[in-house]
Amino acid sequence: MRRRRSSGASPIGALCIAGVALTGLLRRRPCAPRCVSPCGPRRGRKSQKAVTRAVLDQLVAVCDWGRLVDLRDKALLLTAFASGGRRRSEIARLRLEQIFREPPVPLDPAYPQSEALPCLSIVLGRTKTGSVDEDSRVLLIGPPVVALETRIAKAAISKGAVFRAIDRWGTLQDKALTPLVVNLIVKARCIQTGLDPSAFSAHGLRSGFLTEAARRANARSHAAITASLGAAGGALLYRF
Repeated sequence: MRRRRSSGASPIGALCIAGVALTGLLRRRPCAPRCVSPCGPRRGRKSQKAVTRAVLDQLVAVCDWGRLVDLRDKALLLTAFASGGRRRSEIARLRLEQIFREPPVPLDPAYPQSEALPCLSIVLGRTKTGSVDEDSRVLLIGPPVVALETRIAKAAISKGAVFRAIDRWGTLQDKALTPLVVNLIVKARCIQTGLDPSAFSAHGLRSGFLTEAARRANARSHAAITASLGAAGGALLYRF
């Protein structure tokens, strides 16, 4: 989806100006003009702003109505963020067969007797920057696990795509979401929270995770972040 530059100008005004300019070109030249987008150049930052933890909390807060679509969107947002900032294509094609239950992990690794948190692993398969590797997986721990398991149980998904289309009557469809729809979900939830949808996209979940990880960075976490985002066999442990 194309987005206009963040300049504070009215999108309607920008469209009108572009229309007038295009009309002038048509009058001066008999041939068709080059397509000029009022939204700015085609290439640029994939998300103007990162979906940081604070923004994520706002998006998740508007997904607590208990409907199938809300359960789906909440699980989608938390899974994409907490699994290392997965790409929208990876989230769209996520299948139940890629998800495995792991032993609970302690809230504080230094104290094994501390509260146990639920844990799932997701086999990545083929990624944009890697190849198919059955040992390449990431971990979900805590609230994202609860959200994902709740979504799967309520939707009665026993196989296939985890994140599926839902029609206007709230009926679950068999077909998986497309990467474009994943992007639109992020923007729709931004509108509900009062955030500017043109400033955020699904890629913002990835950059937001990296932003939050950098804030907590140390030598060990840097290695884990690198592994989770590209190296085969990498595993990320991210706690909420």
